[in-house]
Amino acid sequence: MERRPSSVFALVLVLLAGAGAVLYLQWPQSTTARAHLLTEPQPTIVPNNVTLTIPLDIKVYETIRRVDFDLDETLARVAKVMKKEAAIASDVLCNVKFVPETVSKFSDGFDGQVNSPEEFNSLFVDSQQGGERGRIGTIPTAPKVRQVRVVWGISWCDTGTTNIAGCSDQDGYRVVVTPVSVLRAGQLWAHEVGHTKALTHREDSGAVMQSMITTQSNELNAGECSKFRRRD
Repeated sequence: MERRPSSVFALVLVLLAGAGAVLYLQWPQSTTARAHLLTEPQPTIVPNNVTLTIPLDIKVYETIRRVDFDLDETLARVAKVMKKEAAIASDVLCNVKFVPETVSKFSDGFDGQVNSPEEFNSLFVDSQQGGERGRIGTIPTAPKVRQVRVVWGISWCDTGTTNIAGCSDQDGYRVVVTPVSVLRAGQLWAHEVGHTKALTHREDSGAVMQSMITTQSNELNAGECSKFRRRD
C-alpha cells in the first residue's frame, strides 16, 4: 500500500562507492513545522475496560446460502478470537465487538468472483464513490463504517495469488471475504478488519495477522489490540 509522505523534510543519500554506507540528512524544521506536528490530532484509543463496537455493513452474494456462510456463528468466532488465551503468553484480551448495522443480499450483475481491482471497487460503488483499494484518501464520501462483502472467490488482491480467502483496504473501510470453514471464519474476519485498522502482516506462528490463516491463528498482542481499539 502506498504511504503518504511525512511533513518532515529529509534527504537520504546512498553512496555506492566504498563500503556502500548510507548517509541520512534531515533538514532543520521550522518553528511552524514543529508546531504543526505537535498539534496534529492523534487517534483516540478507547480504554480496554470499555467495549469498542466496530459497526459493519454486510452484503452477501445472492447465491451464498446459510449453510455456506453463517454470520451468527462467524461473529461468535470473532468474539472468541478477541479473548485472551491463557496458553499464549503474548495474547491479550481485546475488548472489541463486531456489530452488523445492516445485512443484505446483492448481485448487481456480479458473478461472485473478484478477479481485478475494478471488480473489487465495483462492490462498493453504492456506498463509496471512486477511489482505489488502499487509497481511502481519494474517497471523500467514505462512511465511518466497515463495508464487508461476502463472495464466492477472490483471485486478485494486489498480487498474482489465487484462492485468496480475504482482501481489504489497509487502514480503510472495505473488506471482501469468502465463505471459509466456520473453524477459521472468526480468524479471517478479525484478520481482514484488522487490516482496515492499519494492522499489517506479522509472520509469527499463531498470530491473527499471519498471512496464512489457520484455526490456530488466535493471538493478538497488545500493540495490535491498541490499533483495533482506535476510534475512527
